[in-house]
Amino acid sequence: MLKDIKILLWFCVVHVLYIKASPSCQKYLCTPEVERLRDYINIRTTKDRNLSPAVDYLKRLGAAQGVEVTVFENKPNKPLVIFKWPGQDPTLSSIALLSYIDVNFACYEDGWTYPPFSGQINDNCEIEGRGTQSQKSLSLQHYEALSRLTNNNKTLLRTVYMILTSDQTTPRDDVEVFFKSKTFEDMNVGFGLGVGGPSPQREIYLYNKFNTKYVIRVDCYGQSTSSAFLANINSTALGVCENFYNYYNEYRKEQYRLSLRSNDFGDYTVINFVGGKNLVEYNVVPAHVTVYYSAYLAFDISFDDFVKMVRGWASAAGGNITISSVVKEKGIYYTKTDNSNPYYVALQEAFDELDISFRVRASATTSDTTYLVNAGVPAFGLFPVLNTPLLVNSVNERLPLRSYLEGIRIMEAAISRLANLAGDKTGNDPRKMMNIKILLWFCFAHIHISRAIQSCQKYTCTQEIETLREYIRLSTTRQDDFSPAVDFFKRLGAEQGIEVTVFEANPNDPIVIMKWPGQDPSLQSIVLLSHIDVNSACYEDGWTYPPFSGAINDNCEIVGRGTQAQKSVTIQHYEALRQLKQNNVTLLRTVYIIATTDQTTGSNGIKLFVQTKTFQDMNVGFTLGIGGPTDQQEISLFNRFKTQYVIRLDCYGVSGSSAVYPNSTAADFCGSVLKAYNKYREGQYKLSLRTRDSGDYTAINYIGGRTIIEYGMIPAHLAAYYVADLALNTTVEDFIEIVRGWIMGAGGNIKPSSVYKEEGGSYYTRTDDSNPYYVAIQEAFNELCIPFRILTTPSTTDTTSIVKAGIPAFGLTPIRNTQVLVNGVNERLPLTTYFEGLRIVKEIVTRLANIPEDKVADDPSTYLQPEVSLLQDYVGINTSPGRDLRSAVDFLRRLGDIQNIKVTVYEVRPNYPVVIFKWPGQDPERRSILLLSHMDVVPACYEDGWTYPPFAGEINDQCEIVGRGTQDMKSFTIQYFLALRNLKKNNIKLLRNVYMVVTPDGAVGSLNGIVPFLESDTYKQLNVGFVLDRSIPNPNNEIYIFNSDKTTLVYRIDCYNPSTSSAFLPTIEATAYGKCSNFYRSVRDYRQQQFNIYIKTTNPGDYTVINLVGDRSLIIYSTIPAHVASYYIVYLAHNTSVANFNKIIRGWASQAEGNVTVSLVYSRRRTYITKVNRRNPYWVAINETFNDLNISINQTSGYTTTDITFVVGTGVPGFGITPQRNTPILVNGINERLSLPVFFEGIKIYERILRRIANLRDSQVNDDPTVYLTKPRVL
Repeated sequence: MLKDIKILLWFCVVHVLYIKASPSCQKYLCTPEVERLRDYINIRTTKDRNLSPAVDYLKRLGAAQGVEVTVFENKPNKPLVIFKWPGQDPTLSSIALLSYIDVNFACYEDGWTYPPFSGQINDNCEIEGRGTQSQKSLSLQHYEALSRLTNNNKTLLRTVYMILTSDQTTPRDDVEVFFKSKTFEDMNVGFGLGVGGPSPQREIYLYNKFNTKYVIRVDCYGQSTSSAFLANINSTALGVCENFYNYYNEYRKEQYRLSLRSNDFGDYTVINFVGGKNLVEYNVVPAHVTVYYSAYLAFDISFDDFVKMVRGWASAAGGNITISSVVKEKGIYYTKTDNSNPYYVALQEAFDELDISFRVRASATTSDTTYLVNAGVPAFGLFPVLNTPLLVNSVNERLPLRSYLEGIRIMEAAISRLANLAGDKTGNDPRKMMNIKILLWFCFAHIHISRAIQSCQKYTCTQEIETLREYIRLSTTRQDDFSPAVDFFKRLGAEQGIEVTVFEANPNDPIVIMKWPGQDPSLQSIVLLSHIDVNSACYEDGWTYPPFSGAINDNCEIVGRGTQAQKSVTIQHYEALRQLKQNNVTLLRTVYIIATTDQTTGSNGIKLFVQTKTFQDMNVGFTLGIGGPTDQQEISLFNRFKTQYVIRLDCYGVSGSSAVYPNSTAADFCGSVLKAYNKYREGQYKLSLRTRDSGDYTAINYIGGRTIIEYGMIPAHLAAYYVADLALNTTVEDFIEIVRGWIMGAGGNIKPSSVYKEEGGSYYTRTDDSNPYYVAIQEAFNELCIPFRILTTPSTTDTTSIVKAGIPAFGLTPIRNTQVLVNGVNERLPLTTYFEGLRIVKEIVTRLANIPEDKVADDPSTYLQPEVSLLQDYVGINTSPGRDLRSAVDFLRRLGDIQNIKVTVYEVRPNYPVVIFKWPGQDPERRSILLLSHMDVVPACYEDGWTYPPFAGEINDQCEIVGRGTQDMKSFTIQYFLALRNLKKNNIKLLRNVYMVVTPDGAVGSLNGIVPFLESDTYKQLNVGFVLDRSIPNPNNEIYIFNSDKTTLVYRIDCYNPSTSSAFLPTIEATAYGKCSNFYRSVRDYRQQQFNIYIKTTNPGDYTVINLVGDRSLIIYSTIPAHVASYYIVYLAHNTSVANFNKIIRGWASQAEGNVTVSLVYSRRRTYITKVNRRNPYWVAINETFNDLNISINQTSGYTTTDITFVVGTGVPGFGITPQRNTPILVNGINERLSLPVFFEGIKIYERILRRIANLRDSQVNDDPTVYLTKPRVL
C-alpha cells in the first residue's frame, strides 16, 4: 500500500511539472476526486472485457465510506452494482442514481492524443479517456457528492441508491429483468436520476422524455452467379436491398426535413442504416445480404404503424425480403416538469440556488432510465457538466477538471434536495408525476448500401463527413430562413468552446463569426471567408438525390448543393481549426471563420460589415476566401477579381391576340438582341477554350425574363436580364457600348438599364516573395507536393470587398481533379478530395497563423498591388533629358529582385545606362528574344495644361492613368515585365532566353543608348534572333503592327539678313525671319501635297511627314535679329530617297531669295523590312496570337524610326507592336494617358505572343535570321 502511495505521489509531481505552463491546473491535480476518476478510467470496461476489476474497485469505494455494496448478476459478466446510502426514514420512497460500468470501444490508434484508458490530464486541464463524458464520470460524481454529504454530516431523509449497470452498449435485457425483480421492488424507488449529456453552454440539460427504439434486420435474397458476369442488378440480393434502401432513404429525407423545423426530438422519427453483412467470396455475387436499421420513433408514430410501413417498403422493393425485429425498447411514460412534480421542483430550486440555468429536453437516445420510467418511476436524465463540447464516445473524449468538480457540487445540491423531500410532498403513487408517450433522438449516420460500400466505409461515419452532411441538409437558399444555419454554427462553436457572434447586416442576412483565439491577440488576424447561402436547387431538375440530402453515392461522392464551394469550404475551415485545437497545435494569430449570407445576391452584407468597428477591431491582416474547383491537377489560387455587371433590357412592341402573327412585337425586338448576344457569347466562349484564366474573356449569360402572362394576348412589353463577368480588359462602359450596338441592330423600342454592378477593382494580392502570406501558402503546397496556379476568379466574390478594404486575400477552394459542377445539377464532391482539401487547409492555416510578427508589415495593403501601381511608380520617376537616371535604374533593379531575375546595367556613356533583364529559357543555346523599350521620356510641364502633374501617375475618373510615358514607352516596360512574371508564376516554360533591354535615350535620338550598345560585346552575347519594339496607339479597334520604319532626317535652316532696331519697320523680306518665312511657304505647300496623300491611305510609308519643331535666335528686345535658325524633322515616304529629298529642300532654300543655308543635323535611315508571310515563323506566331485573341490588327509601315531600326540594321528581324487599341494618340502630348483595361489587355497580349515566339523550335526557325528580312528599294 505504501508503495502504491509513493508511486501516486511521484506521478502527481511529474504531472504537475509537466503542465507547469498551466498553473491554473495545479489546484485540481492530485485531489482525491480527480485521482479516483483517473483510477476508474484506467479500468477498461468495454463489453469484451471481464468487469470484475471494475466491480472490485467499486466495492473498495463503498468500503471507504462504510457503504453497503451488493451485486446483482443475472448473466455471467453482466454485473449490476448497487450502493446503498441509508436515509433517516427508510419508510420513505428512495432515490435511485443510475449510471453504467461498461463503455464503448476505444483504440489509441484511432487518433487519440493519449491512450483512451489512461486518464491522462492534458495541458488544458482536461482529463482524457473513454467514459469521461458520461458513464464513469457520472458514477463518480454520484459517489463524490454522496461522500461529501456523508462526510459533512448532512442529513438525508430518504435512502439513496447508486445503481451501476453493465449493458448500456448492448441490448438491455438484464436491466429490464432487474427492474422487475423483488430486489428492485424492495428498494422502494420513488424517483431516479439517470444519464444525460454534457452542455456546451452554461446551461444544464434535464432530460424528461425517453423514446421508443426499434432495430430491424432486413434479409435480402437473390440470384447467385459468378462475379465475372453482369447480372441484372434487380435480380441480385444486393439489388433487392438497394431497392429497399431507396424507400428507406425517401422516408428518412422526409423526416429530416421535419427535424429542421423542430426543436424537439419527439416530433420526427430518426432512422439510420447501422450495418450490413454477407458472406464475402470474391468470385461470387452473394445470394444473401443482411442489413440493419435503427429507428427512434416520433411520439405520434406507433410501433405497429412503423412496422407496417417498413413491410410496405419490403413489398415494393420486389424480390425476396424478410423483416425481423432485433431490438425493441418502447418508451411509454415521460416525467412531468411542472409544480405537480415535487422532484422537478426540488431540482429547480437546487439550480436556482447555484445560479445555474437549465433546459428541459428529450433524451438523446434510450437508456436504462427508459426502463426505470416504464417501470412506473419518474426520472430525469442529468449529467451536471457545463461549458463542455459534446465528445461522448468520440476520439479524444475528455472532460475539463473544473467542469467535473463543479458537477459534483451540482449533484451534491440536487441530491440534498431530492433526498430531503418530506413524505407529504411526494405522495404514495409516483406515476402521478408522469405522462404517457415518449421521444426520440437523431442517430449518427447512414452508409449507402451500394457496390462501393466496402471502399466508402472508411470515410463515412467520420465527424468531418457528418458535420458537412448535416450542414448540406440545411437548405440555405435565398428563400430560406437562415436561423437553423446560424444555430448550427453556434452549436459547433459551443462544442469547441469557441466564441460565435452574429452580425445582422440586413434582416435575415446574418454574418456568422467564429473566433479561434491565437496566443498573441495583438497580431493581425487571419480570416477564413465563405458564405452560408447557396443557389436554388430542386430535386425535380434531375438530381439523382435530393439536393439538400448530403447523400453519398456509389462513387463515394457526397451529393448536394454547396458540396463544391461554399459549404464544403466552410466545414473544411471549421474541421481544420477543430483538429488543430484538438491536437494542441499552437496558433500565434487569432483566426476568424466568417460565413456570410448574401454572396449569391450581391454581397451587400460583407460590404457593410467591413466598414463596421466590429470588423476593424478584428485587426485583419489577411483573408482566405473561396475560389473554385478545378478538373486539373493544379489547385487554383485566385488573386484577381472580375467585374460583374447585370443589365436589364426592356423591349416594347405591338400587342395583339395570340391567335394572329403581328409584326414588331416586343418578343421580336428582344429576340433580335438575343441573336446578337449569342454571337458575342460564342466569340467569348471560343476565347475561353484557348485559355485557363477567366480574366481573358467575358462570361455572359441570359438569366431570365419577365412579362405579364395572358394566354390570349401577345405582350407589349418584355424584360430580359443578362449577367456579364467582364474580362479584365473590358470596362463596364465598354460592355454597355457593345450592348447598345445590339440594340441599334435590333431596331424598335428597347431600353437598357443597369441592375447591378460590382467592380472587381484594380487591386490584386501580390504573389511574390515580398508577400509573407503568399510565401506561407506556397510553402504549404510545396510541403504537400501539390502544384497550384495563380488565376483570376470567374466572378466577384465576398473576397472582393475584403480586398477593396485594403486587406490582401486569395480565393482558394481546395478541390482538384474534379468535374466542375458548382451550382449545377448533381453537384457533388469525392470524399477523398474533401479530405485532401481539409489537409490542405490545415497546412495553410497552420502556416498563415504562425507567421512571426517581424515578417509582416504593419499596413496590410502593402501586399496589395494593382498591376498598374508599378506603372504609376515608374511614371512617377522623371526621366526627361538631363535628369539623373539612377532612380529609374534602381526601380528596374527592384523589379528584377522581386522575380529573382538577373539584372545587369551596361553604361554606354556616363549617366546613360542600359538595363538588361534576363529571363532564362530552357535551351540558352537558341537565339533569344529581345524586348526593347526606353526609360527616358520627352519633357512635360504641369503648366502646359496638364490635368494632373505629368510625373504623378494619377488615375482619373475614367480609369485612365495620366502621365508622361504612359503611351510611350514606360507602359511597355511594365507590360513586358508583368507578362513574363505571369508566365513564370504559372510555370509556363520558355525554350529561348528572353531579354528585356531598357535604353536611356530612345526619345531623343538613341545615339547614347541603343546605338553604342549594339556595338558592345554585351549585346553580341545576347545572341538575339528576334526583336519587339513599339508601334503607335490606335483610336480604332485595331492594333498596329509595324514591320519597317521610315527614314528620319532633321534639318537646320539658317536664315541671315542685316540686323536693325526693333523700332523700325523694314520689309519682311529684308529680315532674317522673312527669309525663313519664305522657306516655310515652300514647306507648307509640300506638306499640303503630302497631307492630301495621307488622307487617302492607311500606310504611313506612302507619304512624307515634315514638321517645324523649333526656332532659335539671339533675343534682344531692341533688335531685329540678323540670324534665325529653324529646325525641321522629316520622315520620308518609302518612295523618296534621301538624295532626292535633299534636292527638294535645297530648292526651297534657293526659292527663299536670300542667304539661306541648309544643313542635315541628324539622319536615321531605314534599314531592313521584316517579311510578313507564312515563311516567317515569327510573323505566323504573332498573327495566330491575335487570331486566338479575336483582336484585329493593322500591319503597316511605321510612322517614324525607333530603336528597333538599329537592331534590325544588324540583321535581326522584328516588329513594332503597341497593344493600345481604342486609345487616342497622345504620345508625347499634353495629358498623355492610358486606359487601365487597355493596359491589362496589353499584358495578356504579350503573354500570348511570348509563349509562341519564345517556344519556336529550331526546326521552325532558320539559323540565319536575315532570311526574314528584305532590303528597301529606295533609301
